[in-house]
Amino acid sequence: MAVIVNGDGILTGVSSLTTALDDITSGRGTITGVTTVGTLQLGAGVSISSPRTQNVSIFTNDSEKLTVDDAGRVGIGTDNPDTLLHVRSSSTTAKLITLEGGNSPRNNYIGLNAADNLEIGADEDNEGSSSSIRFRIDGSEVVRFHNAGRIGVNTDSPQAELHLVADNPNIEFNDTSTSNNAEITLDNAALRIEVDEDNSTASSKIEFRVDGSNKFNIDSSGNFNIAGSIGRFDSTGLIKTANGSATAPSHGFINDPDNGMYRVTTNTIALATNGTERLRINADGNVSIKDEPRLFDGGNTPTLQVADNVSGRWGRVSSAAYTNDTVAGAIVLAKSRNTTIGGHTLVNENDQIGCIFFEGSDGDTFERGAVIQAFVDGTPGDNDMPGRLVFGTSDPGTTGTQERLRINKNGKVNIGGDYSQTTRQLSVVSSAEQVATFEYSGGDTDGSEVRFYHNSASPADNDTLAQLQFSGKNSADEVTLYSSISAQSVDVTNGTEDGNIIFSTRAAGSFGERVRILHTGGISFNGDTNDSNALDDYEEGNLTWVLAKSTHPTTGSTNGSVVKYVKVGRLVHISGRIRTDGTNSDGSGFIVFQSSSTLPFTPETSGTSVVGHFRSQEQYDSSLTASISWVAGSTTLYLYTLDSKGDYSADQNNVPVSVQTNLVMTFSLTYRTNA
Repeated sequence: MAVIVNGDGILTGVSSLTTALDDITSGRGTITGVTTVGTLQLGAGVSISSPRTQNVSIFTNDSEKLTVDDAGRVGIGTDNPDTLLHVRSSSTTAKLITLEGGNSPRNNYIGLNAADNLEIGADEDNEGSSSSIRFRIDGSEVVRFHNAGRIGVNTDSPQAELHLVADNPNIEFNDTSTSNNAEITLDNAALRIEVDEDNSTASSKIEFRVDGSNKFNIDSSGNFNIAGSIGRFDSTGLIKTANGSATAPSHGFINDPDNGMYRVTTNTIALATNGTERLRINADGNVSIKDEPRLFDGGNTPTLQVADNVSGRWGRVSSAAYTNDTVAGAIVLAKSRNTTIGGHTLVNENDQIGCIFFEGSDGDTFERGAVIQAFVDGTPGDNDMPGRLVFGTSDPGTTGTQERLRINKNGKVNIGGDYSQTTRQLSVVSSAEQVATFEYSGGDTDGSEVRFYHNSASPADNDTLAQLQFSGKNSADEVTLYSSISAQSVDVTNGTEDGNIIFSTRAAGSFGERVRILHTGGISFNGDTNDSNALDDYEEGNLTWVLAKSTHPTTGSTNGSVVKYVKVGRLVHISGRIRTDGTNSDGSGFIVFQSSSTLPFTPETSGTSVVGHFRSQEQYDSSLTASISWVAGSTTLYLYTLDSKGDYSADQNNVPVSVQTNLVMTFSLTYRTNA
């Protein structure tokens, strides 16, 4: 059917308006003959019109609500759509498109939040527990906005605020002003952050910013730079920091900021504790420890210096081992002829392999006072390093040190000279008269001790245990042994050991034994080893002998008397003078020895001795000769005249006197004891 509107605006060809509109909306009719813009009034305030050429608008409440322009663009809330669907609201916070489905609307929408903000909402009323916004392409979900605020790319269950799932997932950034690009990529197991892939800018970098400022960056050279010139890691892996100081080291600790490492000056670093320098390494690699940073100026500059400037302390090096074995702390001094550190080349004989210097300040510099050196002592080889130690000191008024003691490879010790000798275990050379002194300063009764030990695996009788030799040169400049003292083990049986001391001398060019001190205490002479021939006793002493009259035996005086004895072996010799004054002056009796006047040792046989001089003021016998006699086995003395006494009876004392006030007798006698 055709609905014709004539030029006067009258509908023709329809039975009613309702029928005409139904036919038009159902496609059974058309409106023809309309050549100008017009309005189709559908009810109060509701109309369809074409207010503009080739546009169709729908009005409600006399207000245009929807427009379709000549390009087919639909405008809702706007009569000038610029896209196929253009929705506009006069409110800046409006839900523009609402999407509902099923029996539970969920209130999903697209709208505005503020004037220029697009808002897409899902489940605005929170009717569901797992609502999300999903984007699908080619039948597959590619992006999901999770209800927990997470975004998932190629995953429907994002585990982080942004979760990318792909083969080598990648985030790329492009700067339109510079054409620079950057990206973050997970390449298998490696996370790769890349900037300026095409190297279009020479100064590209990756920068980490905090509180609006750069704190850390990686520059185009590969350096890791820490803000504030604190330091950096360069492309070679080196860590470069600020200089720092002892109180604020550049390499320190968060909870202990005055401990760490810092740069002192060019090519010099130091370590500090408690804000004070403790160790310094200079440009030559030399190390100084403790408070004094200067390497001392004596001799050669040391590689390692330990110093201290606190009174009562000293710089020292200690090496201690705390192990349950035989190992102890050690300080090792070593040498190789290889010029590469760690390399090994065989050393030569007389190469120095270690040295310790002892130096003191002379007011200007350090001067050497003593030294200990170690040398190769012989030909070295594989697992073979013969060595010797040399000790040196400095003479007053001289510089440098002189060798004083040497211990060679065989353990031979040389002191004061003759350092090349290798036959004597100990050699001491001195120009002083007193070569050695052994002093014991203990508070008890002991004294110094020198011990000679013969460490034999098979000791035997008559072994020489030790020997002191006394040598000198002869007229031919030959070293000659002149005398010796030696010790001998006579019997080595456990529990009955015996030992002798032997003294030997040179006589007329011939060297031989002269004196032997036997283990029994006796002395033998000139090589006589028979114990029975030995001198086994010696004694000296004084005797108090007094003469008196037989009638007055307790009277008498020793005024002016001197009597001495010497015992050598079993031989006793007595000599002296007896002077007796003030004896009783009566004329009776004989001259006798008081009972206390006895021989010092018991005689083996009877004997007599002629008195060398005998004088008395009053003498009964006209003879001036008398004798002192003794009887075997008795120490009693008798005095008698030789011409009137024929035996040695104890009751016979026949040197009579009548009056005697002064008596002087000189004599000597010798006898053999029975022991």
